[in-house]
Amino acid sequence: MLTLPAVLTEKELRRGRGVLGVLVCSLLACAPEPLPAIHLGESRILRADLKGPVNPGSSSYLTDAVHFAESHAYTALLVYLDTPGGMVDSTRDIASAFLASKVPVIVYVAPSGAHAGSAGVFITIAANIAAMAPATNIGAAHPVTGSGQDIDKDAGSTMAKKVENDLAAFARGLAEQRGRNIAWAEKAVRESAAITSTEALKNHVIDLIADSEPALLTAIDGRTTKIGQSQVTLHTAQATVDLFPMTIQQRSLAVLGDPNVAYVLVMIGLFGIMMEMYHPGTIIPGVIGAFSFLLAGIGFNFLPVRIGALVLLAVAAGCFVAELYLSSFGLLALAGIVSMIMGSLLLMNRSNPSYFVDRSLEVSMGLVIPTVILIAAVTITILVLVVRAQRRRGTAGSEGLVGEAGVVQSPVDAEAGVVLVHGEQWQARSPESLPEGTHVRVKSVSGLRIEVIRHDLPT
Repeated sequence: MLTLPAVLTEKELRRGRGVLGVLVCSLLACAPEPLPAIHLGESRILRADLKGPVNPGSSSYLTDAVHFAESHAYTALLVYLDTPGGMVDSTRDIASAFLASKVPVIVYVAPSGAHAGSAGVFITIAANIAAMAPATNIGAAHPVTGSGQDIDKDAGSTMAKKVENDLAAFARGLAEQRGRNIAWAEKAVRESAAITSTEALKNHVIDLIADSEPALLTAIDGRTTKIGQSQVTLHTAQATVDLFPMTIQQRSLAVLGDPNVAYVLVMIGLFGIMMEMYHPGTIIPGVIGAFSFLLAGIGFNFLPVRIGALVLLAVAAGCFVAELYLSSFGLLALAGIVSMIMGSLLLMNRSNPSYFVDRSLEVSMGLVIPTVILIAAVTITILVLVVRAQRRRGTAGSEGLVGEAGVVQSPVDAEAGVVLVHGEQWQARSPESLPEGTHVRVKSVSGLRIEVIRHDLPT
């Protein structure tokens, strides 16, 4: 039988309170944002935001949003969309969830300047109501291979037709289901067609253009849409809009799936490994570098990354480290800088057939340039310090005595004498006789005997 002591010491109480505090803080940090409160008897709309690449995190998020809206009797699900595209499988999952939804799904490409690129085309077309803000655009979903070539040039016409026809049929099916422009949907796949919000409305790709969320909800109030085999009338003008939060896992995947975040992590990883190689045994830089590599790897799993670009980044790190051990007069450092810039610019492979992405999915030049400059500057600084340390005269042991000043304690001649240097007595000799009290400088060291000369004579 387990029993507890009747009385706990003050130290044990403090320790218990500390552990409890850590556990509570950990649970609070990991707790997801609170879900929207339910108020029965009023028209309510659930809002979800998809900003950034489409990946398993955003797919899980939007699928959960659909299920939450269904189970809590929301009037509709409103999805704000601004994406350069993303993974094909995740795009299909989102489109399937929208088609099977028991509540109307409204996709709003907003704010102004946003776009529904590549995968965003399929997500927008799959909605019951598709709307765009002014100065937004949609389109460009033509599949190409990982080498950047059209599929028929790189994989043969048979494979090209198979992939292209599959995606075109996917787009046509969505457009047909929602009563949108089937011809344009197919054109977006086969010809990478892209149009503005005004052109999208004119071509019946979307249902309306709205300047703001209130304007959108007012404009669609009273419209009917098909849910399953039934017609549903929207009541949105006076609806309350609740924001549906991401879970910790979904938010983490969304952040790691950002090209800029993944790039920063891989650069931190390279820098940490470089520092560990510069100073072996420091441990901390190596641990930070390895952990950053792990997080970057998770992010790269959701991004179309060129393996060759990662190799270039690794070569750049190798060049920086090699510069410390090989006398290349800065050529290796220069090669490292060039490799790092090229690897950074080529990192995102927008032509990977497993993704629908456009040219906006890339690492920002505003991030690449400062990062490369910072790493190059730190490397060059370390290189300069290492070179100076290698050239600096020794300051310890017998080598450190050469050039130091001392005072004769007993007369010194060519055979013997005693000199005080750095508070220590040394057996000494000199090419000339030096009386007691003479200031001298150490000329050389031989075993335990030093050779000195007058302090005022040239060394």
